[in-house]
Amino acid sequence: MILLLLSFIILLLLSFPVKVIESQSTCQSDLPDSHNGNSLIRLIRPDLRTRRYHIYTPDGYSSTGSPTSKVVLTFHGWGDNGKSYTTSNTFQTLADQYNYIIVAPTGLSGNGENNSWNNDGSNTGYGPNGVEPTCDISQNSPNYCYRSCRPCENRCQWTHCQDDDVQFVRDLIIGGNGFENALSDQICFDPSQIFVSGTSNGGMFTWTLIQDSRTAGLFKAAAPIVGSPHCGYDFAGPEYVPVISLMGKSDSTVPPSNLPWPGNPADECTVTRDGEAYYYVTSNRIVSTWADAGGCSVIDGEFPDTIYSNAELECRSWCVNNKPYAVDCVFDGGHIEPTYAIKAAYFFFSIHS
Repeated sequence: MILLLLSFIILLLLSFPVKVIESQSTCQSDLPDSHNGNSLIRLIRPDLRTRRYHIYTPDGYSSTGSPTSKVVLTFHGWGDNGKSYTTSNTFQTLADQYNYIIVAPTGLSGNGENNSWNNDGSNTGYGPNGVEPTCDISQNSPNYCYRSCRPCENRCQWTHCQDDDVQFVRDLIIGGNGFENALSDQICFDPSQIFVSGTSNGGMFTWTLIQDSRTAGLFKAAAPIVGSPHCGYDFAGPEYVPVISLMGKSDSTVPPSNLPWPGNPADECTVTRDGEAYYYVTSNRIVSTWADAGGCSVIDGEFPDTIYSNAELECRSWCVNNKPYAVDCVFDGGHIEPTYAIKAAYFFFSIHS
């Protein structure tokens, strides 16, 4: 049924401009023949923090000549690690099917802390104006203040402050003078065919990457899963990047809307219903903002027509008769990463490649 949904999306592809990124005709010599997902690779950057990542290369991968495989940069959730994705049977099967290289970095933490990504607002505790907090500060707990951020200004800060994660991603993709083990040192790939996805904290970071001018232009399409920006960060990016958002209707950690479902289409933000009281942009708000920036027919205060629904996904798009610049999908479930959501993300990437 997921293929029926996404086959319908293909019918919308014909009349929207295609994002063009400079392609690569040949790869450097002496690259590793393959990566099985287990080996830890360290990106060494002079005068900057060394970072860790893992790679899985698909069955159709070739390390020589012109690049044949695309890259999916994948970001884990809070407390997870990159290796869990590159060694996953689900992700490896999809990588083999679509000839995608999975590149999965690991976030930073301190002793006893969770690996994390500093998406917009998560390590400052404030919205973009530096005044409005990203959580309800009238309650004292929970408080996840990382040692690298201390003294934390409020209890809303919940990710590390050890490095600029956006700059790390740019350095990983582009490399630099004196860098060791950037992507071009490890794999044969076409820089015009890089996609980005993430789950939970990684999904929030996915939004940050396509909103930031340093990295937005590096990606062909994006798929955040159960992740939405903190309240206040509901702005479009500087580049045309197609997005499919995949959220759980009953998610209490990152709710896609206020209750009762599907909430009010005019709602800008929602609050977590797990007792932690963090503020996030509703999925309708961030996706409609994205669609509006892409020239789609957004009507303030109204939901768009549902383009398709089945037992797994319900998807909406404001881009009627156009390429789906921004697709808002939900599933029956909570803060999880169902296999059909991952399949939807990879299929979305394939139709935008």
